[in-house]
Amino acid sequence: MTIRRRARYNRFATWRLSSQGVAVQMRTRSRAAQRCGVALAGVIAVIVLLAVPVAAAPDAPRVTVTPASAVGGTTLTLAGSGFAPGQPMAVKCDDKTMATTPPVIVSDASGAFSATAAAPTGQPGPHELQVSDGTKTTAASFETTLTANISKTTTEAAPGTVGMELTVTGNGFSSGAKISVTADSDGESELATIGADEAGNFEVTFTVPPIEGGAHAIKVTDGTNTSEFSFVMESKAPAVPVTVGPKPGTKADQPVRFEWKAVTDPSGVTYSLEVATSADFADLVLEKTGLTGLRYEAAGDESLKPVIKETPYYWRVQAIDGAGNRSEWSAPAAFHLGFVLTLPNGEAALTMSAVLVYVAAVIAIGLLVLSFWLGRRSARRHAPSR
Repeated sequence: MTIRRRARYNRFATWRLSSQGVAVQMRTRSRAAQRCGVALAGVIAVIVLLAVPVAAAPDAPRVTVTPASAVGGTTLTLAGSGFAPGQPMAVKCDDKTMATTPPVIVSDASGAFSATAAAPTGQPGPHELQVSDGTKTTAASFETTLTANISKTTTEAAPGTVGMELTVTGNGFSSGAKISVTADSDGESELATIGADEAGNFEVTFTVPPIEGGAHAIKVTDGTNTSEFSFVMESKAPAVPVTVGPKPGTKADQPVRFEWKAVTDPSGVTYSLEVATSADFADLVLEKTGLTGLRYEAAGDESLKPVIKETPYYWRVQAIDGAGNRSEWSAPAAFHLGFVLTLPNGEAALTMSAVLVYVAAVIAIGLLVLSFWLGRRSARRHAPSR
């Protein structure tokens, strides 16, 4: 801007202001008026400068990622501006080349572009997207997550059961990784395995195996990332088995056959059997676990020795369901045994009390003596006289 005094006559002065091709001419008279004229000219010059447009600086490159938080494997939208027109864009994520759609991105005439890409899988957390046209470079931050869900939530009020089916689904795990589902019962028990797809997604269904009642953790992992669910197994004990025989106070035959009535449970039931020489079962003579039938025969090496009624055996049985829940023991039932005589062929057996065995032995010996005596007598009678 320039301010020039053009002429002075009769105490008048003419002033010309010019800026950006705009000219303003004023005429002043006295010196004071002249000074006011200069000030006014400056104000007018400022107004002129503000009114004249100034060339804008070039836009700085900018890129956005939408959404800013996404499950791994889902689609991200990339939008950029402020780049050089008609230039191919180099796109990286965490300093690694990122696959996009379209595969080759070219900025338009205004230096903008738009594209899509899949969010990284198996890497939950913050990430940085870098975009460059070869001269200008910019970056944007976003984050990825992974999710896992189980088909049924169990609680103490609504527990799970052995044999029920559960389905676990996951998204954003490592692409193509082996997915392992485990439970924390007796260490890490593997329930199922499956491979994740390219986007890190999977779905696997499995049957709950026998595990102890109470709270457990079901874990899903791809070896790097892990999700965990709470699983509550039912803790209701099965009913007490009803004993059938030997009945209390009776004499049992050898081999002794223990029988009881069935107990039912959705998870399945096995039985434990104990035989002892005392009612408190401190001195066990026979103990069997994991029995699936409703009877057990103590034979062979497990045969019980004969006892009298005054010092009987005691037996009881217990039910255990598939979740390890145990019933109370049945009431102790006392029984006694006689002696066992096995026939020469080894197949048949004769059972009798101690008294009967003693009497039978005496009779047998008596018969042998009598037979011997009668034979001698008959021999003497028929012998020829001399």
